[in-house]
Amino acid sequence: MTTITGNVGKDPVFRYTKAGKAVASFSLAHTPRAKNDAGEWVDAGETIWYRVTAWDDLAEQVANTVTKGMRLEVELTAKGVQDRPWTDKDGNERVSTNECTAARITLKDGTVLGSTVVRTKAADVDTAADPWATSPAVEVPF
Repeated sequence: MTTITGNVGKDPVFRYTKAGKAVASFSLAHTPRAKNDAGEWVDAGETIWYRVTAWDDLAEQVANTVTKGMRLEVELTAKGVQDRPWTDKDGNERVSTNECTAARITLKDGTVLGSTVVRTKAADVDTAADPWATSPAVEVPF
């Protein structure tokens, strides 16, 4: 799982899709850091901007909690960071870079924002390989 740590560039934008799904998006600035010979942390490269999107419960948590300037650690979905091609109103081909979807977000104080994990049904799992497979489907709140 890929994780990005950085500061929020603007307050998140929150909305609902036509299908009624909650979605929040915000920019996140990450500046690579390293220790110098004196053991002090210094900037070690140019700032990279990411466009982060959160969905459903996580989107609502982001809208209610995250603000410009906050330091976050964002755990990404399996898709990781992607570039997205698109066409502008004049027909020019463009590419949006560094877009990603958040799976979980940790605030500087250690508070974790994240969507619930739903246990798969026992019928869908090899019970010999998974001792938890016989438990009923439950939502785990973390």
